[in-house]
Amino acid sequence: MIRKSLTVLSALAFLSCLFYFSPFTNQSHYEVIQGKIFGTYYKVTYKANEQLDLSKTEVQLQVEAELKRIDLIASSWKPESELSRFNQSGASGDFPLSIDLKEIFELSDEIKAFTN
Repeated sequence: MIRKSLTVLSALAFLSCLFYFSPFTNQSHYEVIQGKIFGTYYKVTYKANEQLDLSKTEVQLQVEAELKRIDLIASSWKPESELSRFNQSGASGDFPLSIDLKEIFELSDEIKAFTN
């Protein structure tokens, strides 16, 4: 039984090495970027590979730009955010909503209905 297990393990190790070092496999690895936003921390792990046309720094800049964009739409703390301006506009209904804030409101309604 032990001999059979060792044979199977040896075969698996050989196949793993063959696959790992194969020139036909996509040589990729995972990168981690992290930072602070919204009064807390974020961490993003992504699979990088040779075809990715962005450096780790460029990916981090794009992630942070998107998080800051969302913050300017949905922050309830920043007076200049779209959500804060909407809340300050009163009940007149004259405030034009961006597509992003409309989506946030629609998703909020779905979650409210789903969770009762």
